[in-house]
Amino acid sequence: MKYGRFENNGRDYVITNPETPAPWINYLFGDKLSAFVSQAAGGMLWYEQPYYGRLTRYRFNGLPMDSPGFLLYINDGDQWWNPSFFPTTTPLDEYECRHSPGKMTFSALKNNIRCDYTLFISDDDVMIWDISLENLSDEPREIRVRPYVEFSLLEEDKDTQAFLTCGNQARQTFDSELNSIKYEYFAFESRFMGKTLFAASDKVTGFELDRDKFIGKGRTETNPVGLTRELSNTELPDGGPYACGVMECVFKLKAGEKRRTHFSIATAESFEESEALTARYTESKAIDDALARIAEKWDKTFATAQVSTGDEDFDNLVNTWFPINIKTTMRASRSISTRHTGTGAGIRYRDTMQDLMPASQLFPEEFERKILKTFSAMTSEGRTITSIDPKTLRSKKVDHTRIDAALWGVMTTYRHLAESGDLEFLNRVVPYYDSGSGTILDHLTKAMRFIGDHTGEHGLPLLFDTDWN
Repeated sequence: MKYGRFENNGRDYVITNPETPAPWINYLFGDKLSAFVSQAAGGMLWYEQPYYGRLTRYRFNGLPMDSPGFLLYINDGDQWWNPSFFPTTTPLDEYECRHSPGKMTFSALKNNIRCDYTLFISDDDVMIWDISLENLSDEPREIRVRPYVEFSLLEEDKDTQAFLTCGNQARQTFDSELNSIKYEYFAFESRFMGKTLFAASDKVTGFELDRDKFIGKGRTETNPVGLTRELSNTELPDGGPYACGVMECVFKLKAGEKRRTHFSIATAESFEESEALTARYTESKAIDDALARIAEKWDKTFATAQVSTGDEDFDNLVNTWFPINIKTTMRASRSISTRHTGTGAGIRYRDTMQDLMPASQLFPEEFERKILKTFSAMTSEGRTITSIDPKTLRSKKVDHTRIDAALWGVMTTYRHLAESGDLEFLNRVVPYYDSGSGTILDHLTKAMRFIGDHTGEHGLPLLFDTDWN
């Protein structure tokens, strides 16, 4: 069965059947804010690292599958539906989901109401919901729009193991002056106590922050009881294990009228900082400018290397989707997806070196930042520690070592030198994990000596801790 097609010279993949065999996801990256979004609008939003900064909840083994995500409920005066088809599965007259570099766009038609709904993350770390509504009928229509997210307790272990007892470490309120939902996490021992705003550009006429009240007993996001009544304006000032963010905006569209509206999510150390971020994106021009900057960055990346072989599919793969996947792998490999729960450390010496290998030419600045951190996982005797936290550069398993890991540092460094010609890179000084510091060449040399000094009775390198065996 065919689920979609390439368009725009291979830059976009357009899904035309929402019922794909599994969630087909696109990654959205800012600087510190990231998300993945599926063709059904399922997904998750996180800040810095998904194991301590997940802002919204994704249920990996729950039902309905691929939920909750970034849902948009629309009522056209007749019934509720989603431009992503899921979760209500209300039949649509038209459906498209467009995977593009740095953004995801849903286009749907129902009862002569067209909705184009784009999700992206700006370069200054704001997740933006850009929504266009058009009345294609010959009479006025009243449209009710309700965006929905389910908030997470930020830290993965809290959110999966202690959410029943630690829900009081967060509070959710609505600020009428800011026209925003405020989500505050304040567990004293957490690495990031985010102050998150979910803001609307148009007047909010109702809200609901208690997930159980909105969903109702025996129901899911497919058929929430909150769609059968007005929103109850319930807050959770004392916290709770199940918090959501639902707002309603109402638009009266004349026949043929088209209207844009926006929602945005930002998090920071203070609500003042979050407000400053969301305030930048209340007007359509600011959003168009942000999208243009994303497109310009990707165009610059793609221009680094282009092939023309005469095979259109091969060219699309190499020219567009390889760079996109290289970026994704460098940022989120073996960490977070619909099949990885984002519970592990963000830097693994062997794995990260492998992921970085093709990135030097395409993303040189991010490559350099990450490889320097990765070298910090080596001790002064040349032993590579399997994984470290990218923020603290510390490891929970300091003694865990895989002997082959050091080889990937050599190969990835060679690859970078071959692409850049920057031999001075070898003289960059990086701290060792335990004490002291040395040049990158020192790190590589010590790693090879460590392997040579730790051999078995047959002269072969000892494996230490292994996997895939």
